[in-house]
Amino acid sequence: MAEQPGLGFGGLLQRLRAEAGLTQEELAQAAGLSPRSVSDLERGIHRTARQDTARLLADALGLAGTVRALFAATARDRGPADDALAAVTGSPYRGLAAFGEQDAALFFGREAATAQVLERMSRQLGGVGLLVVSGASGAGKSSLLRAGVLPRIRADGLAAAPGAASWPCLAFTPTRAPLDELALRVAVLAGTDAAAVRRVLDTAPTWFALTARQAALARPPGPAGNGDGPAADGGQPAPPRRLLLVVDQFEELFTQCAEEGQRRAFITALHAAATGHGSDQAPAALVVLGVRADFEARCADYPQLADAVQDRYLVRAMTERQLRMAITEPAKKAGSKVDDDRRSSRGSAG
Repeated sequence: MAEQPGLGFGGLLQRLRAEAGLTQEELAQAAGLSPRSVSDLERGIHRTARQDTARLLADALGLAGTVRALFAATARDRGPADDALAAVTGSPYRGLAAFGEQDAALFFGREAATAQVLERMSRQLGGVGLLVVSGASGAGKSSLLRAGVLPRIRADGLAAAPGAASWPCLAFTPTRAPLDELALRVAVLAGTDAAAVRRVLDTAPTWFALTARQAALARPPGPAGNGDGPAADGGQPAPPRRLLLVVDQFEELFTQCAEEGQRRAFITALHAAATGHGSDQAPAALVVLGVRADFEARCADYPQLADAVQDRYLVRAMTERQLRMAITEPAKKAGSKVDDDRRSSRGSAG
C-alpha cells in the first residue's frame, strides 16, 4: 500500500482527548476554545497549533512535565507525535482507547478475526465492494480494522489482489459533517479541490465515484511496475486499482450528523464508489464500514446498505484464550514478565 503519513498533531490530540474521556465540545470548553478549532486541529485542517493554543489544550488535558513539553513540540511540528503518545501511555496497553495502525505490533488476540475480514474484503472485489463490520460497543471493531486489517493489507495486499498493498487508503470517522470530511480526505489523494468535491457531493453524490477513481489512479504504481500490482493466485489478471475507504464509527452518521440530506448523500456517494458509476465502470473503491450493532437497523433502512448489513461481519467478544494473548503478548514485547500460565492453571484447578 502507498506510504501514509505517521501520527500527526491532530491524531495525537484525538488520542489524548479519548484517553481523557472528553468530547470535542468538552475539551473546547475546558480550554476556552471553539469546538470548530478543536475539530479543525484533529482533522488536520491546521497541521500545527499556536503556542498559546497548545498551552490551553495542555492545561485542559492535564499534561505536565515531559509529556507537556513533547505535546508542545508536536504542536509546533518540532517533534514526533509518537514520542508524546508513548510518554503519555507509558505501557504497551491502550486502556479504553482503540488501537491504531502504529500499535499493530502490540495488537494480539484478533488474528482469526483479522484473517476473516481480509477474506471477506477479498471476496467483495468480485462484486459490490462494500463490507459492513459490526459489533457491540467496546467489542474492538476500530482496533480490529486499524491495527489488524489495515497493516496486513499494507504488508501483503489481499488474496484476490496482492497489489492492494500499494492501493491508497483512508480511515476516518464521519464526524458531525460527513460530506466535509469525505471531501477533504479524498480530495487530497485525488489532487483536486476539496470545495469542488464538496459541491458535487451536494448536487450529484453518485459522481463521487469519479473522484474516488481519480484518487485510486493518482497514486504511484505497484511493485510489479503497473497500476494494479501482481496477479492474484491462479494467474488471474489483477483487479484494477481501487481506493480503500474505511469509515470507522459509522454510527456517527446518526449520532452526530443532524441533517438527513447529508446522511443520504454520504451513503449514496460511498455506494457509488463501491459499485461503479455507469454500467461500463468497475468499482472505484473498496469500502468498509465499522458500525455499532445497535445501529444495524438504522443502516438497513437505506437501500444501498441493506444487503451489506444483511451479510455483515460480526465482531464477537474475545474468548478466554484470545483475551490472555491480548494481555500477555504486549507485555512480552515490552520485556515484562506475565505469570499467565500459573494464574490460568490455578483458575482451571478450581
